[in-house]
Amino acid sequence: MAASSSSSSEILPKSWQVFINFRGAELRDNFISHLEGALALAGIKYYIDTKEVPSEDLSVLFERIEQSEIALSIFSSKYAESNWCLDELVKIMEQVKKEKLRIIPVFFNVKPEEVREQKGEFGLKLYGEGKRKRPNIPNWENALQSVPSKIGLNLSNYRNERELVEKIVDSIKRVLALIPLGTRVTEYLNGISKASGAENVDTFSLGSYEFPYSSLEISVTDVDYGMTPLKRQAMIDELCRVGGEHLNEISTLSSNGNISSGHIEQSPPHYGIELRLKELEGKIQFDCVETKIVGIVGMPGIGKTTLAETLYRKWEHKFERSMFFPDVSKMASQPGLQKRLLEELLKDIHYKTGYTENEHEFCKDDLLEKKVFVVIDDVSSKEQLKSLFGQCDWIKKGSKIVITSSDESLLKELVDDTYVVPRLNSRDSLLWFTNHAFGLDHAEGNFVKLSRHFLNYAKGNPLVLRAFGVELHGKDEAYWEQRIGTLAQSSNKMIQYVLRKRYDELTERQKDAFLDVACFFKSENVSYVRCLVNSCESKSTMVWHDIRDLQDKFLVNISGGRVEMHDIVCTFAKEIASQALTEENTKVHLMLRNYQDIICWLKNKLEMKNVRGIFLDMSEVPEEMIFDSHIFSKMCNLRYLKICTSAALSKAKVSSHLTSIRKFAYHYIRYGISTG
Repeated sequence: MAASSSSSSEILPKSWQVFINFRGAELRDNFISHLEGALALAGIKYYIDTKEVPSEDLSVLFERIEQSEIALSIFSSKYAESNWCLDELVKIMEQVKKEKLRIIPVFFNVKPEEVREQKGEFGLKLYGEGKRKRPNIPNWENALQSVPSKIGLNLSNYRNERELVEKIVDSIKRVLALIPLGTRVTEYLNGISKASGAENVDTFSLGSYEFPYSSLEISVTDVDYGMTPLKRQAMIDELCRVGGEHLNEISTLSSNGNISSGHIEQSPPHYGIELRLKELEGKIQFDCVETKIVGIVGMPGIGKTTLAETLYRKWEHKFERSMFFPDVSKMASQPGLQKRLLEELLKDIHYKTGYTENEHEFCKDDLLEKKVFVVIDDVSSKEQLKSLFGQCDWIKKGSKIVITSSDESLLKELVDDTYVVPRLNSRDSLLWFTNHAFGLDHAEGNFVKLSRHFLNYAKGNPLVLRAFGVELHGKDEAYWEQRIGTLAQSSNKMIQYVLRKRYDELTERQKDAFLDVACFFKSENVSYVRCLVNSCESKSTMVWHDIRDLQDKFLVNISGGRVEMHDIVCTFAKEIASQALTEENTKVHLMLRNYQDIICWLKNKLEMKNVRGIFLDMSEVPEEMIFDSHIFSKMCNLRYLKICTSAALSKAKVSSHLTSIRKFAYHYIRYGISTG
């Protein structure tokens, strides 16, 4: 490592956990956007080229590769048409050969052999249209030929892009967990010594210390189950003992036990957690001899998992058998859920399960010997609950079971009580936001006023506060003001990832109802909405039931006689509706919300049968524009037509536009015409 330097990259050899190598024009606005949200949510520090100003040259990207621990190379059909992507790959493979970098290849709608042999559409992008004369072809070919020999992830092996994203995040966590802790600590301390300017400093080595690797090993099991608080604390204690005060500048351990390189960024305290924890403990009644099964529910991002983890850390030592089971919704195999639960609870007797449907019966006697404390996180179906708990007759009296879910209806028949996680109050919201945005418990100057916009928008949701705090960190006032102006149109990658997961779990009917509320019924009177959605058709009578289902999932709130939706959820829903307009063969029923979209749809004669709703502001429509009622007759699934004016218009203008529309609307459309 170089001697004294002001460069943080020389003091800290690894500033990034993951460098993302991909073809931006093809993937940036969809797959990569979802991936960024997942990485941010997992606390993984990643580098993507948007973090540099446009004028930066390729040498900067090479430096970022050298500063990274893992390279995520995403090969798509257009990857090979980019010189920059290929040059980055050459650099990545150089670092891999030096054993200074690990690579995770991802094959996105291309086959590994097409990359290895440079054939098919991938090969055409590399060699076609006279590109064979590009000077770096030999280096690119060598790099491409070597990558597929590594273990990679192929989109074709997963049900959808979301599943692939989750697997990528899981793979990154596993690779990070396998990077020796000693390597990171040694690199860091040697960097500190050299950067200090001291001469004749001995190279720091862990060899002179008794470093208990046996007690700090991170296995696949640890990654799967989540590192226990005791093991995580043992790692922290030992690192502090070995490195002394300098190790305080290393990043904290993440929730899965990984060390993130870079200067330490202490996570803010979970403001408001004490009150929530006390209320939850009151429902569980740990001092009670009776068995208690309690559900933790609430809207996405409200802090269900954080609360459950905090509860588990506080009480696990009080029970001889305990388990925290994270991310149950990601487990596709129901027998796998049961196997994992039982083997963990019975690990003291080294029990190994089979794969029978009701394994609980075979080990009931062993289970009934001791009370258990089990926290099951993120249940998304009744099948998961059935697999995990069976008839519940194996649970010893006095045991405590806690289940988190974003769907209250799933738990009603199982739990003794339910705790709905409340939103943060104004004080805790401010502290949570400013700690992420400024690293302080307060804002200063004009940022005080600007912060209020984000606090009002978040409405006490910790995820939303954190997401915007992270996004705004280090940005100037101009960026804050610009971002305030786009809040209603654009949410945030971290937020999108979390909400997209919940949206994908909905049925097709529920998805329609979700968009209906966001685009047409938000803040409307309950009786008015019920009147509009109910009709003599059997399908129509189900819409209100679907809206009530969304209430159970905390995506819609029916209170005070009105149908409400959190602003961030509403923004996300409108983003879904807008994205559908540009997607081919979309399954989303379309919502046309502005004049330009409507005109584009009509001019291009696109699939009229996909249109479910139209929201038309008459003040945007030119006077010469006339709507032909025959156009609307082709929209066989059109249910809602809302017409309004945001500016004062003459009665003649409004009347001329509405005449032809009324002929069709009164016969076929549920949502009446409004010109108010």
